[in-house]
Amino acid sequence: MFPIFLDLTKFKVALIGGGHSALKRLEALDESGARFLTIYADEFGKEFWDMAGGRLVTRMPYDEELKKYTAIMIVDIEEERAVRIAKKAQEYGILVNVEDRKEYCDFYYPSTIKRGDLIIAVSTSGKSPTLAKRIGGFIDKLFPAVWKERLEDIGYYREQLRAQGLDYKEVMDKSEQFIDDHNWFEKKDKEKEKS
Repeated sequence: MFPIFLDLTKFKVALIGGGHSALKRLEALDESGARFLTIYADEFGKEFWDMAGGRLVTRMPYDEELKKYTAIMIVDIEEERAVRIAKKAQEYGILVNVEDRKEYCDFYYPSTIKRGDLIIAVSTSGKSPTLAKRIGGFIDKLFPAVWKERLEDIGYYREQLRAQGLDYKEVMDKSEQFIDDHNWFEKKDKEKEKS
């Protein structure tokens, strides 16, 4: 697996399905800033209808429609329909994820911890989403809300360094020093060296 983060303000994506899991996926897509999202569902509740709004197409997608998407997420529909749609999309070279069907997944959803622009992701490559979620919960406690502000601070500091004309290595070195000066991490290695 090669981990990447996609900027969903630039790509067309489709969510196919309208049940409880699809609602959770829609919430996550909205939080991620998905701008070009189309939702296909022929069964859904009022909460899903309200959240989907004008993005909802109240049927399953036609085969030709699949071609316009970069990625498709399929959840909460019968397995036979999900597999047929996934196979057709993959024929077109579209990235596909079918919930709980690893063999039809080109990508997986990590468990994520967000602190502003700081995003920490944990994945088991689809082997155990439950384990990824538990590990994510453990990491969540290690990075409290203050990390959002810390990222803003170091981001601003790096902008200042670049404006001064420092090269990449100088910016990296000074960033390391900034982190150490603010004691964001325990200096275990240095402590071991002293003992």
